[in-house]
Amino acid sequence: MPMFKKILIADDHSVVRMGVSFALESYDRTIEIEFAESYFEIEQILSQKPVELLIMDIQMPGIEKNVIREIKKIYPSLKVLLFSAYSGDVVLQYITEGADGYLNKQCNSSQITEAVKTLYEKGFVIPPDTTHEILRLSDKINPERILSDREYEIFMLFVQGMGNLEITNTLSIKPGTVSTYKKRIFEKLKVKSIADLVKIHIGTPKI
Repeated sequence: MPMFKKILIADDHSVVRMGVSFALESYDRTIEIEFAESYFEIEQILSQKPVELLIMDIQMPGIEKNVIREIKKIYPSLKVLLFSAYSGDVVLQYITEGADGYLNKQCNSSQITEAVKTLYEKGFVIPPDTTHEILRLSDKINPERILSDREYEIFMLFVQGMGNLEITNTLSIKPGTVSTYKKRIFEKLKVKSIADLVKIHIGTPKI
């Protein structure tokens, strides 16, 4: 299965860096992994080497919520996965700044691998329990005001991580019908990807 091949793990604790690295290398030994202990080192590595994914703790020297926005300005194709013990409104702030996903540090090795695979495949990843928590904190405009009842129902299924086939089976409708609704939803909300739908749903502006 395809996977990010060049990953930067940024955390000021060596045990965490090694643990994440071990989980990823156990899944795919062709992955090239770099390490950083501070935001200064992140900047250095990104300026010198190609990186596809940055797995970053948000409690490191030099880290503030706007650093993700700054990183994205310079490296727009770089995916950023937050890896932190923080949750709730703290995570929402960083997602709002442009992070592409979040994973709690209490997760196990398989959850790390699954999160990275999902991020690669779908462009965005947040565990369901965290998504619900963030949704309660978000004060964004509800897409329900823009979409029809059926469009909003399908919108919610996409946000929950379902693909076209899963939605087809869940609602007992034709695959072509799902594709039509998907196109309408994208047009009405002015987005180009499922990741953008998720970001809208948690109040995240598109970068």
